[in-house]
Amino acid sequence: MRACIRALAVIALCVTLGGCSLFAPVRELLAVPSFSAQNEALKRAFESEYGKNVQYKSPISGRYLSAFVVADLDADGADEAMVFFLPDAFTTTVHVGVLDCVDGVWQRTGELEGAGSDVYSAETIDLDGDGLQEVILCWSTLESSRVMSIYGCAHAPFSLLRLSENAYTEMLTVDMDGDGSMEIFTTYLYSAGGSQTAQARVLRKTESGISVLDKCELDSKVSGYGSMFLQRTDTGSVLYVDAYKGDSQMITEVICWDARTASMTAPLLDKETLTNELTWRSTAVGCRDVNGDGVPEIPCQRETLEKSELWKDAVQQDRQLFITQWCAFRDGELVPTLESLLHGTRWLFTIPEAWRGRFTVRIDQDADKWNFYQKDPDTDESVGYLCSVIFTSQTRWKQNRDKLYADCTELCAAGEDTVLVYGINTESPLGVDETLLSEAFGYLN
Repeated sequence: MRACIRALAVIALCVTLGGCSLFAPVRELLAVPSFSAQNEALKRAFESEYGKNVQYKSPISGRYLSAFVVADLDADGADEAMVFFLPDAFTTTVHVGVLDCVDGVWQRTGELEGAGSDVYSAETIDLDGDGLQEVILCWSTLESSRVMSIYGCAHAPFSLLRLSENAYTEMLTVDMDGDGSMEIFTTYLYSAGGSQTAQARVLRKTESGISVLDKCELDSKVSGYGSMFLQRTDTGSVLYVDAYKGDSQMITEVICWDARTASMTAPLLDKETLTNELTWRSTAVGCRDVNGDGVPEIPCQRETLEKSELWKDAVQQDRQLFITQWCAFRDGELVPTLESLLHGTRWLFTIPEAWRGRFTVRIDQDADKWNFYQKDPDTDESVGYLCSVIFTSQTRWKQNRDKLYADCTELCAAGEDTVLVYGINTESPLGVDETLLSEAFGYLN
């Protein structure tokens, strides 16, 4: 079974990522961190069994970032330990040394062979509320795919028992229905029958082991996944999963979990094409709560700003500026909450209500400058200048404040990034001033 899982992971990688992973970077071996006097005894006990020439492997991400994980896993009041390592220079698969602290003395109780060449993450969590921790170890393979192993704890002597092992792409431990028991949500990209398939799955710990409660199809044209957000509902929850389409495009999968039927659906997925076009955008900006109402909004690319212009090298480009419509998912539908213009993946300009349909922008990419103009809503013709904003860095702003930017005022800043404004037409009927503009600009990162 494990060999089949690994083979599927390799095939999926070759088809979906062409041998390159966006989310599992290779990392050099980490040095073992400094230990307290208590944990020095653990290190000595481990090396007395395995020698001092082993190569320690630290998890790449997650809660535990040390090759030594120490916790009371079986709720007996004493600590247990897991140590991630390569036993020799010829071994490429990570091993896990299992130790128990008995009467203050560390003792080896077992050794496990992992499912990858790196530990992507390690997590300990009580999935079923029985007081015992389950151990979730996620592995990165030499082929840059991922495998998730789930272990249960046993007493006297302490040991870890493998409950399941499955290939996956991204995972999240979360209480899907608010009942106090944790579930494991995963996304998985793989190849089947010569074509790519994408699935979401919900796993739960039961008396018989790890069970798949339900699964549903997702957009099969994505190349990887980003951030995940959970929103609790009266009947279960909604998961928002950002997904990449190539280097710069993105969608957000909306996945509904119904706790009453223990079922999962992806209501925005076109069942015939297995694609999600409703949340597509050409800029890799993820969903987020942009209006502070506690619910994530999805940036959907809906239309272009009429009469907008894009100039580069003093030549007008054959395209306009897109309007990004931020939508909340309510009652099975996408509901627009606000409209904005995006400057790359960093700055958001929320379109003021009084401006809608009454303005346009000329973008000078060489100067990284936006020139705002008022337009006639009936004819779409420009009828007046509003202001200009420049996107630059704090360093460049400070160095050129008295020369290049002598007429500018700093509108807003975030870290090294800053937005400058000049030439505000205070007589415009659209009510342009620094306060309105500073409130309209927001930082995305």
